[in-house]
Amino acid sequence: MSWPWVALLLVVLSVAMHASLVVRLSTGVPADLGDPLLNMWILWWNAQQIPFTDAYWNAPAFAPMPRALGLSETLLGLTWFTTPMQWLGASPVTAYNLLYIAEPVLNGLSAYWLCLVLTARRDAALIGALAMAFAPYHATQISHIQTEGLFFMPIALVALHRYWTTGNWRWLILLTAATALNALVCGYFLLFFSTFLGVALLWYVLATRDVKKLVASLASLAVAILAISPVIVMFRLVRLEHNLSRLPVEIERNSADVTSFALASHLLTVWPIHTEVHQPQLAAYPGLVIVLVIFMLIQREDLRNRLIRLVGYGSLTVTNQALEEAGQRISRYLLMQTIINSSFGLAVGFALYLIGLPYAILWGFLAMALRFVPYIGPFAAAMMPSALSLAVFEGWYWPMVVAGLFLALELLINMVLEPLLYGESAGVSGVGLVVAIAFWTWLWGPVGLVLATPLTVCVVVLGKYVPGMDFIGVLISDRSARNQT
Repeated sequence: MSWPWVALLLVVLSVAMHASLVVRLSTGVPADLGDPLLNMWILWWNAQQIPFTDAYWNAPAFAPMPRALGLSETLLGLTWFTTPMQWLGASPVTAYNLLYIAEPVLNGLSAYWLCLVLTARRDAALIGALAMAFAPYHATQISHIQTEGLFFMPIALVALHRYWTTGNWRWLILLTAATALNALVCGYFLLFFSTFLGVALLWYVLATRDVKKLVASLASLAVAILAISPVIVMFRLVRLEHNLSRLPVEIERNSADVTSFALASHLLTVWPIHTEVHQPQLAAYPGLVIVLVIFMLIQREDLRNRLIRLVGYGSLTVTNQALEEAGQRISRYLLMQTIINSSFGLAVGFALYLIGLPYAILWGFLAMALRFVPYIGPFAAAMMPSALSLAVFEGWYWPMVVAGLFLALELLINMVLEPLLYGESAGVSGVGLVVAIAFWTWLWGPVGLVLATPLTVCVVVLGKYVPGMDFIGVLISDRSARNQT
């Protein structure tokens, strides 16, 4: 499907989704009367003043407080859309609503461009466009037009990729503009998107070792930060003047975790998960992403070939060997872990059934599932049936039998089955794995704990095949130091 047809499809879908708003463009307000009205006012103010001037920051709010706009987002990354319409006579409400309807189209088109550049396939690009435009995430953000506008992120990634593949410095101009505008859409995006840019830059550096392009890319991003520095400076000034801060406990309470992947807005009408989410930032149900993962697994060979093409055919043999070895190691490890954990769950369920503990099958299933979480999983699996046994049985004998059952099975698995079945499947030393698990858990929390071993295996394989990173294998691989010299 070509660009015009994709744009037409996205427009039709967005208009259909916002049909009740389309007929009330000049009077309707999406969602509640809180943040939408505030954002309408900010977009109106952006059309009245020159950004970053004293008059701009001293917005007519919270009088006589100076620099009142420093308490909120500036939304300058969205002004290019709404200001011309207001200058042409549209009301702030109409301009806001038109932007609200247009955002899925802009998100979809930018994702279509990125996917088309990376895969050279229009069908894959269309799937990416639909996933970006209509992800369940958007339902929880209907009050925040700034967090709905994701379109500058794919554009920045396209610019970065084009520069590293073509060397044309003009793409750096687009990278600078897209990165700056993305931060001016929403301040949170400056922090979150920096992670993706950092990973992308690391990938390109490891694949090409082109230091000059790295320096040029970093300079481009530095210019973007310089462009938005007036906002950063003003936010910091206002925060210090009014002693505004957020405690770590607040940040943790308002942060998503692994359970957020099962949370979605009750406003969804198509996706199968409908839950009441009181904090929008906690809803991370991926929706169509699940389907995309399935397609990626089905077409993993094709994706591997595209990755090889991205790295370059000059490194074809090494890249292919690294991918094959990483895949084989992770597959063997996951297969052995599934066999061991399933045996553990069956043994627990059967033993608890013989003991007479209620819901023995449920405890066996949970024991199997929780054991995929390294170290703390088996303890968590043992706590629930042990606590239940205290309430069901009289005395301490049977509760101690239940606790002893988990302890005995865990010792048997750790000392006999895992060394026998795992062997060299992971290729990571015991000490190295413990350190890696601690690192990934610190970095990503519960998700890092679950993915620690597969991620560490990939890092070890990377160190084996990428010159200059062989120290990783020396530190954490299961080969002895003598065998590596």
